Amino acid sequence: MGLIKNTVHYCCVSRDNQILYAYNGGDQSNENLASLCLEKSPPFHNWYFESISKRRFGFLIGDGFVYLAIVDEVLGKISVLKFLEHLRDEFKKAARKNNIRGSFTAMIGSVNVEYQLVPVVSKLIASLERDAEAANNDLKTSSLVEQTNSTKAHVKAFGEVKQQAREEERERSCDLT
Repeated sequence: MGLIKNTVHYCCVSRDNQILYAYNGGDQSNENLASLCLEKSPPFHNWYFESISKRRFGFLIGDGFVYLAIVDEVLGKISVLKFLEHLRDEFKKAARKNNIRGSFTAMIGSVNVEYQLVPVVSKLIASLERDAEAANNDLKTSSLVEQTNSTKAHVKAFGEVKQQAREEERERSCDLT
């Protein structure tokens, strides 16, 4: 996968500040950070993004649920929003699938929902990391193109300066004769 790895540090689904499902990329401090984020999630937004210390915090809020992702800043807001929308859709699908008896809310905390989400979230993260890799490659390509264009401009400018120097030399030699 190249240099882009572990772009998703943490994601979760919560309701009333209770985490119903969480993925942690390995750093235990992510859980504490996520709890603080959930406590401070903006109440009057459908979605919200904040970037701090090269990390992007994305919130998707609706129907009493908060979907949170903590990702590398290299990921664009649109990619993170799509990721959160897919997480929401898959979470609701898994919760409904397990709702044989009882309310939707009662079944949300089901272990089955979590097991169903693990492979889905893994696929979503892999997709997001592919997007990050593509974005990184695009940045490298555009940087290379800019460097090439800059080099061409410098070569052209140098050629023009050289041509101008030749013309001035010819004028001086004509003036001497």
